[in-house]
Amino acid sequence: MDKLQKAKQEKAESGWFPGTQAPLGYVIKKRKGKAERWSEIVPNPDKNKVLQVQLEFELRAAGLSYPSIHRAVLAQGFVPSEEIAGYHFTSIEKRIKNSFYAGRFRWGGKEYDGRHELIVQPHVFRAAQSFLRRKPRSREMRLSFLSCAECACAISFDSKSHITASGERRTFSYYRCTNRIGFHASMKGHFVPEKHVWEQIDALISHLQLWPTLARKIAQALNESRPNFIAAKKNEIMAVDCQMIALDRHEDESLRTLVAGQKTPAEFNEIRLDVRSVRNRLLERSSRLHREIIFSRTESEASILDLAEQIQELFLTQSAEEKIALVDLVYTNLRLRGRHLEAEFKSPFRELMQAEPTTLN
Repeated sequence: MDKLQKAKQEKAESGWFPGTQAPLGYVIKKRKGKAERWSEIVPNPDKNKVLQVQLEFELRAAGLSYPSIHRAVLAQGFVPSEEIAGYHFTSIEKRIKNSFYAGRFRWGGKEYDGRHELIVQPHVFRAAQSFLRRKPRSREMRLSFLSCAECACAISFDSKSHITASGERRTFSYYRCTNRIGFHASMKGHFVPEKHVWEQIDALISHLQLWPTLARKIAQALNESRPNFIAAKKNEIMAVDCQMIALDRHEDESLRTLVAGQKTPAEFNEIRLDVRSVRNRLLERSSRLHREIIFSRTESEASILDLAEQIQELFLTQSAEEKIALVDLVYTNLRLRGRHLEAEFKSPFRELMQAEPTTLN
C-alpha cells in the first residue's frame, strides 16, 4: 500500500470520508494548522443545497414518487437554471440510498461510522428507506432447491398441455427427478403434481411446535423488551408526524405557486391528489401504530402457544416466495422420495424442537 492509500485508509478509520468529491449538501473543508492532518466534510454553506437534500428525503419519507419530488424541488427553486438539465430522477434515488446521509460511508470495501454533521434527521432517513423495497416477482416461485432422495439428482419443474375429449386445453404442471445418472429404471411414480408438492410445503409448518418451557422463555424475553417496543413505536409515530408536516408544506407551496401563476390548476390538482393519497396511507399507518401500543400486552406461556397456532394459519395465506423464505430459514435438505417430501430441521431449530435430526414425511 503506497503512502497516499495508507493516508486515506487512516482517514477513513478516523471517521472522515477520504474521497475527493462530497455528496450533495456537503463540501470538503480544509482545516487550518499543521497539527490537523486531514480535511473534513461539512454542510454546504449554500443553504439551498442543504434544503434540496432535506426536501428530497422528507418527500420520499412521506411516500411521494420521484417525479413528484423532482417537480417539488424545481418549484422551490433549489436547482440553479444552469444545473436543471443535469437534475434527473436517478440522482434523487441515489441520494436516498446513500448511507452517508445517515452518518456512514463505505471505503475500501468496508463501512465506517462518519464524524460528519448530519443534514438529514435519522428518523426521516429510515422512513425514506422503507420505500426502497424490491418489486415482487411477476410469477410464482419455483422450487429449484429440491433434490431426489434416492439418487441425489436435481428435481426439475415441467408442464405439459393436452386437449381433452371436449376440446378443452388443460395444463399439467409437475416436478420430477432429472435422473441424470440413470438411477431410476422407470420414472413411474416420480412425476409429482405441483399442487401436491405445495400441499406438503404447507404441511411443514405444522411440524414447528413450541414446547411450554420454550414458550415461557419467549414470553419472558418479550416482556423484558416491551418498554423498548413501545419506545420504538413512538419513534415511528414521530416520523409519521414529520412526514405529514412535509406533506402539508409541499401542498402549501404548490398552492402558493398556483396563486402566483407559476403552476396551472391541472398541475396543482395532480399534486393535491398525490398528497391526499399519501396522507391517507400515513393516517392509516399512524392509527395502526397507536393500536399496537394500546393493545401491546404482557405475554404468558399460554399467549405464546396461542400465537404459534395463529402463525400456522397465517402461513397458509402467504405468497409462494414468502413461504419458501420461512421454510428455507427453518428446514434444510428438502428432497422428494417418490411423491413424498422430506426435510430436516436446521440448527438451532433442531435443538428448539428438543429432538435429534428428524426426517419429516
